[in-house]
Amino acid sequence: MLLENGILFGAAIFFVGVLLTVFISKHRRKTSSISGAGHLVGRSESNSVFIGGDKSAPFLEVASLQTADCSSERRPLNLGQTKIDILTPLLQLIPTAAVGAEIAGKRYMQVVIDGTLAKSADGNGLRAFSRAGGKIKENARLFGPKKLQTLVGAAQVWQLASIIVAQKHLADIQESLDDIKEGVSSIEKFLVGERRSVLVGAVHYLDQAREVIQQGEFPEPVRFNLEAVERDLINAQNHIQSEICDLIDRTPMIKHSDSFGTGDFYKNIDKHQRKLEGLCEEWVMCARARIANWMVLAAFPHDEALKTIRRNSILKSFENFCEIGLSGDQASKSMNDKIGELRSLFNKSSTISSRKRTLEGQFQRVKDKVESELSDLEFFLETGSERLQSYQRPITLELEMVRDEIVSAMELAR
Repeated sequence: MLLENGILFGAAIFFVGVLLTVFISKHRRKTSSISGAGHLVGRSESNSVFIGGDKSAPFLEVASLQTADCSSERRPLNLGQTKIDILTPLLQLIPTAAVGAEIAGKRYMQVVIDGTLAKSADGNGLRAFSRAGGKIKENARLFGPKKLQTLVGAAQVWQLASIIVAQKHLADIQESLDDIKEGVSSIEKFLVGERRSVLVGAVHYLDQAREVIQQGEFPEPVRFNLEAVERDLINAQNHIQSEICDLIDRTPMIKHSDSFGTGDFYKNIDKHQRKLEGLCEEWVMCARARIANWMVLAAFPHDEALKTIRRNSILKSFENFCEIGLSGDQASKSMNDKIGELRSLFNKSSTISSRKRTLEGQFQRVKDKVESELSDLEFFLETGSERLQSYQRPITLELEMVRDEIVSAMELAR
């Protein structure tokens, strides 16, 4: 992790490499939160044009830059996929004098899209305002209201901003899906057919959703199907957890069936542990898939409360799993007691000790692996709230224009 009347994006997304707290801290130090005015090198602070319902609630601000801003973190945007050309007619008609731009040659424009307002208007009643000498005033001479409404609408701007933010996290989503595919392959022998179908089906569908988002679309059928993916994954996860709990309960029942020695007893405990390991890996794969689903959900608009609730639900499942799974007191006590039963007059003490160490080490290795994986996933989700909140911040674009056409675009750090 993510906005009433606002742009809601994902990950993840994200996300997705994953944005770590260290990166976020660094990000904050390097950039200030951009307000409607913004602060960029070479910007003409005294001249800008605002588009919105009124001067206190603009969803677009356009200003000129004397030079390209090289002081901020920059991300190049694909002009076609982001549909940024919807701004071209507007930028062409804004008088250069209004924003202090040069009349001829190459020029740079700063465009700030205020995410908290982009969905608040339906495209009606838009007006233009200009700032001159530090004061904002309506300036009907820029262009008439009817013409303005045919040039740009809040819905178009909202879609543009949604695409820009969502596409930033597509790589994270892809990486997450690739991890799940690799994980499914590694535990193939443990997977029950139905649960394998749920995991593989979820990955394939989320991959399709990612491709759709990459094209700049957010179809409602895809959005609704994300709920079905979540439901299927929860059902699979709960079923796996039930099997894990049952297997832990049956640890004391592992039979010491050897007439002489401890060979069969050792193999029975080893088999029991490996089955536990496979089930735990399945559970973690379901958790990863739920996170990937949440990342795709975060890329879609609306449903801010649902995104937060779902993130918290996944975190809660981690907590519950740690209490009753391998990390729980019962699992460790039962396994240690059972390993302690390895004894025989027909085995050397060194053989008994070696077998005990092997089983104890194997059980601890599985515990450590699962706990480490869940810790990483938990950290990612814990920072998810801050990421989702960051999507509310205005988006600042730097556009390079030649002969009134956008030839390149950069998103500047927010």
